[in-house]
Amino acid sequence: MDSKRIAWLAVSAGTVFLARKVANRLLDSGWRMAAHDDPPVHAGGGARLLPALGWAVGSAAVISLAEFGAREAAASIWHRWTGEDPPEG
Repeated sequence: MDSKRIAWLAVSAGTVFLARKVANRLLDSGWRMAAHDDPPVHAGGGARLLPALGWAVGSAAVISLAEFGAREAAASIWHRWTGEDPPEG
């Protein structure tokens, strides 16, 4: 693996990591504001089905969008730094 590929993986992974952290915090605080309760993250803790299902679907959608946006931002950053498109693969 060449050094450009390794650098791209580091930039991409870093932006996705930060986006996931921010998305998770926003999801948690948003749920607490809306439901006045902690998110139903432990299925064995007596969580009701509908709120748990809503949490699972909503959080998956938000995190997927955050990851997509982070990858696009990483590609933009890469292009700004190197003047090239990110390595393929």
